[in-house]
Amino acid sequence: MERFLVTAAATPSSWHSLLSEARLFLVDLGNVVSVGASESGSEEHGIIGFATNIGRASLPEFLGGLAVLLVLAAVGALVKNRRGALRRYTLLNSVDSAGSPLIHVTTRRAGTVIRREAGGAGAERFELTDVLLPDGTYAAEPLDRYLP
Repeated sequence: MERFLVTAAATPSSWHSLLSEARLFLVDLGNVVSVGASESGSEEHGIIGFATNIGRASLPEFLGGLAVLLVLAAVGALVKNRRGALRRYTLLNSVDSAGSPLIHVTTRRAGTVIRREAGGAGAERFELTDVLLPDGTYAAEPLDRYLP
């Protein structure tokens, strides 16, 4: 195997010698593999035996990597399903300075309590609901107005 030397020159004669050295290297590699296979008692010889041995040795790593990919795909699918699409909520009985209803855009689920400035009276708590209003937004009910 000592005969295989890589040269940096890119002349046609150097490419020819590089290819012949590569051929000799592969022949030497096949001889080493076939000697190793015959010493271990295996019936496989040459480059086929070498490839088979590499395949057997790397199978556990391949299966482990495949298991990791499957777990990551499952976790990714769960996270994607858990995240909702953007929803627009109308904060009921709350208007801005122009008199239009306050809209809150979020990806949070129904049942979540948010805190929002509403009508200049300070922060107020609202509960997001699944109730669809006629304008296509969902209702967010004020909590502090009903609870003492």
